[in-house]
Amino acid sequence: MNSLSKQNKKIKYRQIIQGIFAALWLVLIFIIIPKFIQTMHQHCPFAIVCFGPMNLAGLNVYLPITIISFLILIITIFIGRKFCSYICFLGTLQEYLSKFKKKSVQIPEKLHRLLALLKYLFLLMTILLSFLSLQYFYMQFCPLENLAFPKMLTVSGGIFLFLIFVLSYFVPRFWCRYLCPYAALMNIFLYLGKFLKIKRPAIVRNPDNCINCKSCEKNCPMGISITKFSKIEDVNCIYCYRCIEESPKKVNCLEYR
Repeated sequence: MNSLSKQNKKIKYRQIIQGIFAALWLVLIFIIIPKFIQTMHQHCPFAIVCFGPMNLAGLNVYLPITIISFLILIITIFIGRKFCSYICFLGTLQEYLSKFKKKSVQIPEKLHRLLALLKYLFLLMTILLSFLSLQYFYMQFCPLENLAFPKMLTVSGGIFLFLIFVLSYFVPRFWCRYLCPYAALMNIFLYLGKFLKIKRPAIVRNPDNCINCKSCEKNCPMGISITKFSKIEDVNCIYCYRCIEESPKKVNCLEYR
């Protein structure tokens, strides 16, 4: 099997897995949770952000799900942020929302880097709120919480959710890029993996085959400057393979290794 066929199979497998998890999330959010569950955080991986510090403080709030979330973070060190493109329901929503717009807004690199820091501030804020037992303030704005419990949606929470979807229409995965505290936590673990020199899969670029069309960069939902590197080790890469999809097929410039 040639390299191009292998890449196409990986793209197809991701789409299938993403579709399965999207269906499971829909069942959970719109059928199971409204009838049987008090709060989204009993089954949400983001609970480690909102309630994890409370567990460290000995309060044991939703301990099982925070343990599972922590295991996801550990696995992230070895496989990268595949959770974002394979499993996360909010990420899938944003991905398909942005497909309705043929040409996405390109954020200037300096502004992109500045905005990318916001998710770390969100992470710090949620941790501080949790230690102060004020995490329910963040939950009013949590996109998944608001999707699961529309009846409890506040005006401010509704406006915030609306803005996320509007911005994600123009800028692919706006929440994932700039605001998601769980993404920030995964990135921190990925930086730790880099420090420990743990190898993980990466998108590899062949400069000799590159025709510098920058189609990969223009279509990268995470705004990564792909053409500047021969190996894409950016912690924000979510392995969606859009760069491979959009790269000219005859060139075979990018591949996943």
